[in-house]
Amino acid sequence: MSEGRLSSRYNGGITLAIAPLTGTWTYGTDTVTSVDIPTVTSYEPSLETVSESFETADYTTYTTYVGDRFSANITTGVLTFDQMKYIRWALMHHEFKLGCPEYPTDQGGINVRLTSLSQPLEVANYGGKYYRLNFAVAAVALVNGGSG
Repeated sequence: MSEGRLSSRYNGGITLAIAPLTGTWTYGTDTVTSVDIPTVTSYEPSLETVSESFETADYTTYTTYVGDRFSANITTGVLTFDQMKYIRWALMHHEFKLGCPEYPTDQGGINVRLTSLSQPLEVANYGGKYYRLNFAVAAVALVNGGSG
């Protein structure tokens, strides 16, 4: 996953990339090591606290902290049809590495699972048709604590 190929002028300095968990992907005849998201309109990361509750024999309820789960909602900026098709293809692998500000690609990113992907929003203007994608991901494992 490469850093720095996205324009901070349009993304507020946010760089996002998708990569295989291991090895490479094949797109047609091309070998793919990462897919950069060229423009980002909205990036909303969050950490959800995960806890477990249990009841003892004397009916006392205990709640213990298990860890935090990273998730993010992402909306791309305008994409050409080919860019949209390429990013959707990468997302349809369902589990992949995400390089983002919290988990930079030079540190390996974070393993995530696609949790939602909306139909592409088609935008038309004087320059032709463009598309936007809105999708959400969640970490496969807890970032602080145990496994997912």
